Amino acid sequence: MPADALTRTMIDAAGLDHPAIFGKLPGHGDFISRGLSGDLRSVIDHWLSDWLAAARADRAETFESDYEVAAPWLFEGANVTAVLLPSMDAVGRRFPLLVLTAPDRMTQSVYDAMVEALLEGTSADDLRGALAALAASAPQSGRKPRWFLPDGAEQLLPMPDSVGSWPSVEGCFV
Repeated sequence: MPADALTRTMIDAAGLDHPAIFGKLPGHGDFISRGLSGDLRSVIDHWLSDWLAAARADRAETFESDYEVAAPWLFEGANVTAVLLPSMDAVGRRFPLLVLTAPDRMTQSVYDAMVEALLEGTSADDLRGALAALAASAPQSGRKPRWFLPDGAEQLLPMPDSVGSWPSVEGCFV
């Protein structure tokens, strides 16, 4: 058993309430968080901050323009569907928006709800309500947990599990 297996189990059981949201939305002046315990929120914040720092380092000269047009990172696993996409708050500070839903929610539907929230300036509570209202689909058997980009999308931002702090949140995804 991995050394962190018990910690990951505790995080899964106690820290996540689907649908969960963390990051920045244009309709808010600062970070938003719904469906995450304080401990899990802190760990996810650290991981996404590391990921954003890696993106800035990798794309130093083109980060600003790349961030504006980057495709979302998508995750499908046996226990969760997740979408991570570039976002910002009401005053333009960049930070991604992460949504974690039950695995029976279609990734495209989750993404569509997020994009609508970004474009319409939707509140975090309204986004969470829209995500909760998404129709469930038949569970897909044999889903191997993985991050991926939409078909044909260019990778402009690093893979989310490529940063050193990924193991601290991996238990929420697998």
